[in-house]
Amino acid sequence: MRTVFFETAGDFLQAARDYLEADQVINSLILGIAERASRSDNPPAEQIFAAVYDGEAMTGAAVMSGFYLLLTGRPALVDDLAKALVETGIHLPGVMAPGELSEAFAQAWTAASGGTFERDMTTSIFELTAVNPPTYAPGQMRPATADDIPLIAGWIAAFQAEAAPHEPPRDTTATARQRVEGGALYLWEDGGQAVSMAATARPSAHGITVNLVYTPPELRGQGYATSCVARLSQQMLDSGYRFCTLFADQNNPTSTGIYRRIGYRPVGDFHSNRFDAPEE
Repeated sequence: MRTVFFETAGDFLQAARDYLEADQVINSLILGIAERASRSDNPPAEQIFAAVYDGEAMTGAAVMSGFYLLLTGRPALVDDLAKALVETGIHLPGVMAPGELSEAFAQAWTAASGGTFERDMTTSIFELTAVNPPTYAPGQMRPATADDIPLIAGWIAAFQAEAAPHEPPRDTTATARQRVEGGALYLWEDGGQAVSMAATARPSAHGITVNLVYTPPELRGQGYATSCVARLSQQMLDSGYRFCTLFADQNNPTSTGIYRRIGYRPVGDFHSNRFDAPEE
């Protein structure tokens, strides 16, 4: 086994695209992040684009452009990748990968670097190719506008506190502005009031992700999120995408039930493991 690091996301995609697109749904997160990074004029200072080879055959790929190292491939690659990453001196907060692979890498990383790891969460990745139309809630979906940014920023902060409390805080106003200006964020509006949101992210050649699904607690149970996700997913399919994907926390049966009723089907489980640095 040998690990190869790439200087740019474009170089990584040129080498790894065929490998990743062989399983576009499972690899949608890596593909989408690499695609976005390849188009960015201001990439994050600390990012990783790597592939692991067995001879000339690619057996796995890794991307870090955020909190987790995202990993795909065979568990046999983890020792070589972990050692190669330790040699770079980079700090890894955690890993997110299909279950067996995530556990194997977490063990290899902590063995090579010291420290410990613990499970953050287990999520399912869902795929949708046709919407099962729900009974829509009152109101309608509309694209978010600049006037909505303060509201959306607060909702993103609440979403992160609820769904990913271990991740570092983000500039939610900047995130809201970026999503709104990119035409990627939608609101369900009832009686002139915004009551739920959903966004699109990480478009690839054939698929797109739906994320940032959030309804304030006092407005839940009225079908707003179901309606927003269903309408947005249908809009994406109508625009030419073959499938939509999304991630959902397995410990949240409400959200997973919503997605199943709309037509999303689970295709794999991902484990997120968080690393604790060794004590000095």
